[in-house]
Amino acid sequence: MEKRKQIQDEALEAVRPHLRAGVGMSMGSGKTLVGLKHMLENLKPNSKFLVVAPKTAVFKTWKDEADKFGMSHLMKHVTFTTYRSLVKQSLDYSVVYLDECHSLLFSHDYFLARFIGKILGLTGTPPKNASSEKGKMVDKYCPIVFTYETD
Repeated sequence: MEKRKQIQDEALEAVRPHLRAGVGMSMGSGKTLVGLKHMLENLKPNSKFLVVAPKTAVFKTWKDEADKFGMSHLMKHVTFTTYRSLVKQSLDYSVVYLDECHSLLFSHDYFLARFIGKILGLTGTPPKNASSEKGKMVDKYCPIVFTYETD
């Protein structure tokens, strides 16, 4: 099995039993694909997914990866927003994907504390300091349950 696919499968296996979980994976190891595969596993006819990212440029990556891996059909279930606009979102989502979840701040607590569905955090750089703002938020809403780092 190709190494990247094996890493992605291990990441999915690690997050599956959790309502809220995060993965810390090095750049290029397939974090977005892990998110898309997670969507596929959680897809029902009425599913609504929210993808949150620091910048709108990240949304294109999700769309491109979905096209590349034959998962374009997922995009009709996806709403994209930035961390800055998170508080403006409805709570009516099946799963929230926190892309670059190391960007979480206390200001996002208002939305996340009221959201009752699944949360999957994706990051290449998990917060090193557990007592920092970002460290506390990641630990609270998408604790890292799988890590893969390249040297």
